[in-house]
Amino acid sequence: MEQETWDCKLLGQAAGSGNEFEAIIRNLQRLGRCLSVPITRIQVPYFGRGPVDHPIISLEDFIRFMLPNHSEKLLGGYKVGSVESQLLLSQFWSRYRRMDPSHVVFEDFTSLSHVVPLVLYGDEGTGVRKHPVWILAWKPVLFCHTSSWWRSYLYTVAPHEVYSGYKGGTSMGNACLDAMVGNFVSEAQKLYHQGIAIPGDASGRLFFAFIGTAGDLPWQAKVWRQTRHFECDLCCPYCKITKDDIADLNNVSDEGQGHQPWDHGTLPLLLGVPGFNRMNMYRHDIFHLGPLGIARRFYCSALVLLCDWGFFEGRDLASRLRAAYGNFRSYCAQVHETPLVKEFTLSNIGRGSSRSYPDCSFKASDGKLIMDWLQEFLDKPWQFDGRGVLKCLFRACCDYNDFFRL
Repeated sequence: MEQETWDCKLLGQAAGSGNEFEAIIRNLQRLGRCLSVPITRIQVPYFGRGPVDHPIISLEDFIRFMLPNHSEKLLGGYKVGSVESQLLLSQFWSRYRRMDPSHVVFEDFTSLSHVVPLVLYGDEGTGVRKHPVWILAWKPVLFCHTSSWWRSYLYTVAPHEVYSGYKGGTSMGNACLDAMVGNFVSEAQKLYHQGIAIPGDASGRLFFAFIGTAGDLPWQAKVWRQTRHFECDLCCPYCKITKDDIADLNNVSDEGQGHQPWDHGTLPLLLGVPGFNRMNMYRHDIFHLGPLGIARRFYCSALVLLCDWGFFEGRDLASRLRAAYGNFRSYCAQVHETPLVKEFTLSNIGRGSSRSYPDCSFKASDGKLIMDWLQEFLDKPWQFDGRGVLKCLFRACCDYNDFFRL
């Protein structure tokens, strides 16, 4: 404890130094708390400031560090060069070929036991004062830990003020973000074509192939320069369905299916990544579509419905929501979980007015608990209504929870 106190004191000396970031990095290095991976600087045009030396953690440098130290994090728990890791890679590509036989990796490599699959990952999260923060990272497909610490590795971040001033729209690109993406593409090309020498094996090399991008919809729209995305009237990148069509999917034609959602005059830089020259490389983001998407709308609507039908006691909706939260907390105590959300109110489930649609901004971990609780609650011996609404709610909870346990 005494050593930790001294360490914290040294780190605190970074405050007021003029460049707190650089100072805290130096102090972390002095304490031996940093990985032996250099921070590289590349030229990036910040909006209103011009070219600036922007920090990145090079993809190649990070992998070169991991291979002799933590290669199992890239190879499903097996050490690089082991028979098990080679067998795992061969099995993966054999199975992946069934889903995506046109990936260029199957043409370029006769043996795939030394090709490591990776995924490009990004997010446009929330930073200071709820302003966006753009994140570029990468993931090993064959990770061996469920913790995000060991399956998502940072490449770079950018606060909104350095890129949000470029107002050309997603299809025109963004000079600031394009510089970072372009540098990543160059590294991905080098790792695919040249690979990295296997430590302790003079003749062996590992190669790295990306099989898609994962991330939230705003991030995907920017990096792929999409002309069709969720904020447009043409809201689907895979076809030409419009927002008006969503109300009646029976009358939607297949027009536009297979047509690329970008302009040929402003092609996305990601097309330079080997294998990324096809539409199916931007993957559906199950996390944002589920726990941070339809689940929120579903359980908020279910809560309002159950309160309106008198399943929770109270004089009005607000008091019934309090009773519902009490039931939810009791369930959490039984399963030894602590939710982050501390109450159900009219405001936090989107019922500030009678015309508003139930919605919320609860964390994904709370969404999982609420969906599990709803399934357990609806599984009690209630008398289902004549229209089958409760039965439908219960079935939806079961199907959703079963899917996300896969």
